[in-house]
Amino acid sequence: MGVPLSGEPDPPDEGRDRTHGKRLLLAAVRRAALIPILLACLLLGGGFAFAPARTHAVSQTLHAQVGPDFQISLSFDDGTPVTNLPAGTYTVQVKDLSTEHNFHLYGPGVDEKTQIETTSEATWTVTFQDQNGYSFQCDAHSSLTGTFTVGNLPAPAPVTTHEPEPLPAPPPPPPLPLRGTLRTTLGPKPAIALMKGKKHVRKLPRGIYTFAIADRSKADGVTLRRVVGGSFSQVLTAPRFVGKKTVSIELQPGKWKVYSGTRETRIYAFFDVT
Repeated sequence: MGVPLSGEPDPPDEGRDRTHGKRLLLAAVRRAALIPILLACLLLGGGFAFAPARTHAVSQTLHAQVGPDFQISLSFDDGTPVTNLPAGTYTVQVKDLSTEHNFHLYGPGVDEKTQIETTSEATWTVTFQDQNGYSFQCDAHSSLTGTFTVGNLPAPAPVTTHEPEPLPAPPPPPPLPLRGTLRTTLGPKPAIALMKGKKHVRKLPRGIYTFAIADRSKADGVTLRRVVGGSFSQVLTAPRFVGKKTVSIELQPGKWKVYSGTRETRIYAFFDVT
């Protein structure tokens, strides 16, 4: 072997070049093999680098509220509604702001609620189990509700709460029938009479009656009152009135009394309405 002349380059090391080339080729093959895996992660949403962040709004304290209007909610510290959270133990701070609602939280291993009849505040410590669903609602109104999931489960569809449709108004009662005329006489003697035709009235069916009053007293007046079965009282004639008068009155079931406005305990008559 000859000695290279001064200034000439060293001859190439063919073995070292072949080894370097093999390494470059192997690295390129490995990179190419990763491409399908990365594409699958993108398409399926898998892989830790692309998993949805389930804990960005999670706090160990949850805030439950029902009322004061027709509303119910369960949220994290930042106000985000609870739709999905990791399994574990949480503190639930409850504000029940309505005497018409309550807050009822329930699911596997959890059953806590406030009372409907009162407003209140409460603090519950609850443990939500993995891979389960939980609900909260007002027990008095089935449409006032919400749900959430625990662990690697999809969040439930949002629920829109609404006030229940008002019940239709009951139909008005049928009109009372017209029952005819009752003759009412007072004075001049200290006596009062209630007549239908030629008979003293003792019992009448409910209905509308015309009181034809003949008041011959100068100091009494005629008063009608329902004493049993309801509240009704009406002065038909004043104490100083003398003459005739006609008044139509609706008589409902009960015990009635017609009497002197100034001498009730001495001048009176009772009758029943059925």
